[in-house]
Amino acid sequence: MSPYPNILKVYKQYDPIWVIGLGIIGVLVISASMRELNYPRDFVGKMGSSQLLSTFINCSASYKSSHCLKRYKKDILQDFASVLMPAVHAELELCLSALSPSETDAGVLMGVQSCLLRSEKLNSAFRSSNSIPSKPSSQYSKGYLFFSISSVLVSWWISWKSSSSNAQQPTETANAKLELVSNDVSVLKEKIFGLEKSVCNLELLANSYSQKEKELTSKLEFLQREYNSFRKVSGVTVDPRFPLDSGNIGEFSRDHKLQRDKSIKVGDQTFNIATKDGLDKWKTFVHQSIGKKPEIEPKSQTAENETPSPQIDLKNLKTTDENGKPFRRIFVPNRGWVSSRKLQHELQLLS
Repeated sequence: MSPYPNILKVYKQYDPIWVIGLGIIGVLVISASMRELNYPRDFVGKMGSSQLLSTFINCSASYKSSHCLKRYKKDILQDFASVLMPAVHAELELCLSALSPSETDAGVLMGVQSCLLRSEKLNSAFRSSNSIPSKPSSQYSKGYLFFSISSVLVSWWISWKSSSSNAQQPTETANAKLELVSNDVSVLKEKIFGLEKSVCNLELLANSYSQKEKELTSKLEFLQREYNSFRKVSGVTVDPRFPLDSGNIGEFSRDHKLQRDKSIKVGDQTFNIATKDGLDKWKTFVHQSIGKKPEIEPKSQTAENETPSPQIDLKNLKTTDENGKPFRRIFVPNRGWVSSRKLQHELQLLS
């Protein structure tokens, strides 16, 4: 999406005259800031892009740094003359000449770096105190004129674009609303189609349920007829409390149950529970048997095959642990666990 519509929405709320004035002021401020920062940036950029400094550093990696400085000093000074004040340039020359040839390679490289940093600070100081001669005023006048004309053209173009966008805004709004309506209509059509499908599915389910109901009704009628024919043939009687219409089949009559012989023999007595008389006798016998208590034979004090348990000497039992701490409970053979207090009391009684 293009950013121009967002810019136009901001600028169309203001008067074009104010837009033009603000544009001119902004261009003048930016151009003045660029002019103030011109010299320091040129010097720093020169330090980073100087081929002679790179050549000097590469030479120091292979040869002695003092010899390389003596060889490339004039070229370095000439290279930085375009971005330094004459006084700062002379100070840089004195600083490089003051480096002792007897210093180590690292000392020479650090000295060159210190001289360049010192020159950069002096150059910035002279610039801030207006010691650096400015460029001809005609060049700045041409620059300001160019930027002013550019800002006027940009402001006019923005105003024209804003007016054209205002003219096109109602049409775009109408198109957007029409598009939303068309989208809503398409969504509504899809919902209608979904409802039609649901109605068709419900009709199919209703038809299938009605068909199953007919099948179950026919099967139930068939079972009713079969049951009626079976009842006529077998002679089954129906309990009047549970008619056939309720779905419960009546009980068989007592005559059919009496035809089966079910006898229970207990000792020399036999009970036929298939008959009512035999069932009553069986109930009476069971109640009488439950009421009787079994005779318990007296137990002899000592069985013949039982051996007397050996006597345990309580004094020989271990009552303390390895550290001399008494146990809370002590295991006594043929008795189990006994508390230490109870065992001590028994020992006192024995003694």
